[in-house]
Amino acid sequence: MDTTGLFSIAKVLQEHKMITCLQKFYATREYAAAWEDGIITEEELKELRSFQEILGITDEDAAKMNLEAAVKSASKDGKITKDEEAAIKKAAAEAKEDGDSMVLDAKEKAKKEK
Repeated sequence: MDTTGLFSIAKVLQEHKMITCLQKFYATREYAAAWEDGIITEEELKELRSFQEILGITDEDAAKMNLEAAVKSASKDGKITKDEEAAIKKAAAEAKEDGDSMVLDAKEKAKKEK
C-alpha cells in the first residue's frame, strides 16, 4: 500500500495491483489541467471520472469542481468568448447552479485578469 498525490504514480501502482491512497485536493488541479485549453476531451473526461471514482468524489462535488475549473479557464485571458460562455452554462447546469450568474462571475474575474 502506498499514498501519493500524483495520479501518474497511482496509475502505475494500480497496474501492479497495489492499493494506493490519493489525496482528494489534487482532483481540483486535475479539473483545472483538463480545462487548460478550454475544452475537455473524451480522454480527459474518462480520466477525470476515473479519479472521481478512485477518490470517492460525489457527482455533485465533481460538477462543482468542473464548474470552478471552467470559470477559471475562461477568465484567465481577460475575456469570455461565446464558446466559453456556453461551456460555463453547461457546467453550471450540471452543478445545479445558475448559468447566467456564473458567466457574470467569470466576466468579473476576467476583468481582474486584464
